[in-house]
Amino acid sequence: MGVPLTHNLSCHLTACVTVLMLFPMGSGAQTPATSSHVATSFDGLRTLLRPGNEVIVTDPSGKPTRGKIGTVTTSSLDLTIETTRLLVLRKYDQRSFAETGVATVKRVDSTANGAIIGIAAVLIPIILVPCPDNADGSCSVGKVFGALLLVPLGAAIGGFVDSRLNETVYRRGPPAGRVTISLFSVQSRTYGASLNLRF
Repeated sequence: MGVPLTHNLSCHLTACVTVLMLFPMGSGAQTPATSSHVATSFDGLRTLLRPGNEVIVTDPSGKPTRGKIGTVTTSSLDLTIETTRLLVLRKYDQRSFAETGVATVKRVDSTANGAIIGIAAVLIPIILVPCPDNADGSCSVGKVFGALLLVPLGAAIGGFVDSRLNETVYRRGPPAGRVTISLFSVQSRTYGASLNLRF
């Protein structure tokens, strides 16, 4: 019984790992409209985020801050930051970011979808791979033990992969150009003008 059980677990583990290796490719694919739409102003960012969305805000120095969206206006972004103390106590702080103090904003993908896909990637091979015709009850026992061992692993791997698929929704645009107009006198009876563009 030990050899068939070990063999079945090895087969199921190989199939599950193969599916999970392919999972990031499928989960990370985004539609062109979603992946290419990156706001360059907070006015555009307001249409991409909703209150409660988890984001990572990076300032011009490169320091990231993770939290949940409170409100987004045309000039500022309010973030709720959660910190854990003594393992069970949680503290919530409010922080406001001005548009000039934000370099990028990334929306954090929910890990729930990844965990579900990871569990499915584990269970589908276990359910669909048939037992040999001459197998005894060890095959069914192997499937049960395989599910108990691999389902948490699949959920953990799927959730971890999904947590790495963060989408950039805001990137600060270049500063607006300045236009300078100056008038000068060439002679007592002749006047001219010059137009200088500075970017």
